Formats: sequence, structure tokens, C-alpha cells
Amino acid sequence: MATAAYYIPDEYKSIYRTSSAPVSASKTDSSDCSRVSRLRWIIRFAAIASIILLVVGVGAIVHAFAGDGEVQAASITKHEQVIVKPGDTLWSISETRVQKGEDIRVYIQKLKKLNGISSSPLQAGQVLLLP
Repeated sequence: MATAAYYIPDEYKSIYRTSSAPVSASKTDSSDCSRVSRLRWIIRFAAIASIILLVVGVGAIVHAFAGDGEVQAASITKHEQVIVKPGDTLWSISETRVQKGEDIRVYIQKLKKLNGISSSPLQAGQVLLLP
């Protein structure tokens, strides 16, 4: 039985080897593979590191602009004001405003912190916010 020979145009020919000879990898092929895999590893590492830095950076920016809840609450809360008269002291002002059972020294510390006062002397006409 004879087989007919057909003409096959080049664009339809296989790009793979048609011979049955085994293909051996040369040293240059294996070193190229290791370079490619190393390059892929570096690219993946750089991508993951970039994503982590981006997440941390966005978190830091959000945290910086979020502010402190205590400061925000203080700006929203309206405080009663008192105008210092001649002869008034922190103790005398605190005596009239302190609640029953509350230590007057603790109230004075709150009063100082709220008004940014570091020393006790007051000036007549000074406006104090009451806690």
C-alpha cells in the first residue's frame, strides 16, 4: 500500500520537532531558566512589599487625620464659663462648683488642664471654662 505525498504549506507545519531524537537541555538553557525564575521571584517580592507599604502608609495617614477622640469630644462639649473677680482663687471657684463627694483637688486639676493653666494665681477678668 503506497502512501500519497501531500504538499503542506509552511504556515501549517508544526513548530515542534518531528524527529524522534531526544532533546537535551544545554547549560545555557538551565541558567536562563534560573535567571527567569529569580527575576520572577524578585518581581513578586517587590510587588508584595509595595502593597504592604501602601497599606501601612494609608493606615498612617488615616490615623494621623482621625485625631484624638478626647480632643474632638472637648471641642463639641460646651463648657460653662466663669469670669474671675478680684480675690478669686482656683480653690474658691472650685468650692462653689464641685459636686458632692468629689475631691476638690481633683476638680482643680481638671480646671487647670481644661484651661491650660500651669500655676495657681489668677487675674481679675480672666475667663475660665469649668469642667
